[in-house]
This record gives sequence, structure tokens and C-alpha cells, in this order.
Amino acid sequence: MTAVVDADRLRLPFLVVAGFAAGLIWHLLLTPGHGPPVATPMKLLRNGGHAFLFAMLTWPLLSGLPSRLAWRIPALFCALAYAATTEWLQEGMPGRKASLGDVIIDGSGILLGWALVQWTQAAPRVRGRSTKRVLAAGTLCFALAVAETLRDVI
Repeated sequence: MTAVVDADRLRLPFLVVAGFAAGLIWHLLLTPGHGPPVATPMKLLRNGGHAFLFAMLTWPLLSGLPSRLAWRIPALFCALAYAATTEWLQEGMPGRKASLGDVIIDGSGILLGWALVQWTQAAPRVRGRSTKRVLAAGTLCFALAVAETLRDVI
């Protein structure tokens, strides 16, 4: 019985961090537009930030939930719906624009967060397979951020 209570107690900090990440994303959504045009490296950093923030939302969220897929799959869909909603809300804000590319980058960050959960919760002997997933998801995030940046530049 105490093992269940201890596991539940350990989940709370992860869920608090996920809530903080969701709040940070919401705060950034409510900030005014991007202002004057910025250099390409800054655009790349901003686009990559989408993936990073959603990975930092997904990783603690999934770590704080029970490990059954019955909990994790709906959480992943909620994170993706949150990404789509934040982009949709930007459409009506001055100086902001909604972008399907940003939602796709956010989705890659969600996949990276899921891969990080698998990596951190994997047994040491199978961590190598999880490491490949983390590297693949991280590479996907970077490639999508570069593609979105180049689309904005060209």
C-alpha cells in the first residue's frame, strides 16, 4: 500500500512542471506580436523553441501519469490539441499569425517528450533503443524548425 502512495506522491512534481510549461506557453501566446523582422538565426531559435516547449510540457506530463497507454494516449492528444488551439488563437491577435508549420513543430516536440519519457523510464539494458528514439525525435524537431525558418525566409 505504501508503494502506491509513494508513487502517487512522486507524480505530483511532474504534473506541476507540466502545468508550469503549459502556463509558460499560454503566457508566450498572450505576448504582443514579434515586432520588427528578425535575423534568420533568431527565427530558427524561435521555431525550435516551439518544439522545446512542447517537449518540456509532454515529458513531465507523461512522467506524472500512470504508465498505461490508456492514460498516455489521451494526454498526447490533449497536448496536440493544446498546440493547435494556441496557434488558432494567434490568428486574431495583432502582430501574430497562425501557422500549420508551428503546429507540426509542436507535434514533433510532443514526440520528443514521449521519447524522453521512454528513455528515462527504460531499464539500462534497453536504454540504447530509447536513445535512438530520442535522437530521431530531436533530429525531426530540428529539421522541421529549419524547414519552417527557410519557408519564412524564402
